[in-house]
Amino acid sequence: MKKIPEAKKKVVDEFAEALASSKVIAVVNMENLPAAQLQTMAKILRKDVQIKMTKKRLLNLALEKAVKTRQDLGKIKDYFIGMPALIFTSQDPFKLYRKTQQSKAKAPAKPGQIAPMDIEIKAGPTPFVPGPIISELAQLGLKTKVEEGKITIVQDKILVKQGEKINEKQASLLQRLDIKPMEIGLNIVAAFEDGMIYTKEVMALDDKKLMEDIAAAFTETCNLMAEICYITRENIEMFLGKAAAEARAVASEAGIITSETIPELLAKAEAEAKAVKDEAKLA
Repeated sequence: MKKIPEAKKKVVDEFAEALASSKVIAVVNMENLPAAQLQTMAKILRKDVQIKMTKKRLLNLALEKAVKTRQDLGKIKDYFIGMPALIFTSQDPFKLYRKTQQSKAKAPAKPGQIAPMDIEIKAGPTPFVPGPIISELAQLGLKTKVEEGKITIVQDKILVKQGEKINEKQASLLQRLDIKPMEIGLNIVAAFEDGMIYTKEVMALDDKKLMEDIAAAFTETCNLMAEICYITRENIEMFLGKAAAEARAVASEAGIITSETIPELLAKAEAEAKAVKDEAKLA
């Protein structure tokens, strides 16, 4: 380790120890997070959760030290973006992510911020009266017309794509339209558990929808295997049941007597006898 002041060395050692011993480590980007919001989140997550932040250089030094005893931990360095902080916890990373998402608040966009998603302006009426605003909207790629003395946007338009920087004109328009595309809260970028890295895209998956998709995929797979007669341990009972039913139908049709077909043959014979008897009465 490079020579650093004793106070900073202590910080590095504390982070290195936490990195080496924590069951779950989540990486958070603290950019644009007000101190008040951070305090609120810390209170919400205080049980079994520790949020620690330091300079990125010291964080990297701590990681280098921790990797010596926990080699697979080095993967999380790729997620030290913006103003990184770490959450140390024993909680399930997916539950932790959902809890932080539920406590986020909407906020207006500011120039220079990165769009967290595609920011779209929907077609429809606006509060603007005709004037210079028409040319401003046109410069931003918005098609407009005037209806009942107000400007109407005639076509949906993605104003800023996900990952792009929001400029001053775009931010101004979003605020005037009262569109709040930003979220204030802990922005978990990724989480580390048992040698695995879970990105926020993975942790954001809806559990219920995921199970529904898996169930639908399983049903479709079963139908396909049945269609092409592909036998596996999971579906062999179905194929045997189907074969048995078809065999009974053939045996019954051919009048072959077995323990399985006797009830059907007797019922068929009884029905035929009754039909003959009824016909004889009519004659």
